[in-house]
Amino acid sequence: MGKRKYHDKDAALKAVVEDGYALQFVSRDLQNDNDVVLAAVTQTGDALRYASDECQNNKKIVMQAVSSYGLALAFASDRLKNDNDVVQAAYDSNPDAVEFAGEKLVDKRLKAKKEAESASEDSLNK
Repeated sequence: MGKRKYHDKDAALKAVVEDGYALQFVSRDLQNDNDVVLAAVTQTGDALRYASDECQNNKKIVMQAVSSYGLALAFASDRLKNDNDVVQAAYDSNPDAVEFAGEKLVDKRLKAKKEAESASEDSLNK
């Protein structure tokens, strides 16, 4: 594939459909193109690492990426790392993806877990 930059959308689409990692060789404009990025992450979710910040903040694109490669959650925006649907899809694909979940979501789940454990202990002590 080489290290040439793809500036033509049709050529970029053809390249990323064949190999999602080709997204690293497309122009910045095309790394920000929803169609090109979606095609790349459909081929390999890990291609999300080469997408623009805007595309890493696009729920449809990120859901596609994490559904096939949960660890792509590492490249999602902070907003989407705190989105229940996105984190659940990532976890379903690879439970280790929870490592990349946002602090707000993790804190919220830990708090709920602690409250449930506390309620359970209270019921046992009665």
